[in-house]
Amino acid sequence: MACSPDTNPVEQLINPDPVLPTADFSADITALETGASVNFADDSEHATSHEWTFEGGDPAISFTENVQVTYETAGTYSVSLKVTNDDGTDTETKVDFITVTDAPAPPLPSFQEIPPH
Repeated sequence: MACSPDTNPVEQLINPDPVLPTADFSADITALETGASVNFADDSEHATSHEWTFEGGDPAISFTENVQVTYETAGTYSVSLKVTNDDGTDTETKVDFITVTDAPAPPLPSFQEIPPH
């Protein structure tokens, strides 16, 4: 069985086709009140490193695969995940992905007038 002139098995072993990463992520919630947290999950493929950026969040940057972020200020925020491997880099940005509203104020205590004796 002869090799095709376009196929060199040694070259294929030395320089296999690159496997580029594909960035993707999800969140357990995207609408929340101030002071609440969001759990972000990495859904990327072929990634060996992660760099998250959380507009308005704490932490603002993370290098872990999955991360919990707290939002203290009302607003609409974007989230970005950059993933890399030995063959390349990919970035997924979700604009206006997180919506934070002010938490309602706690109810005021009710006072009852005490009748005179």
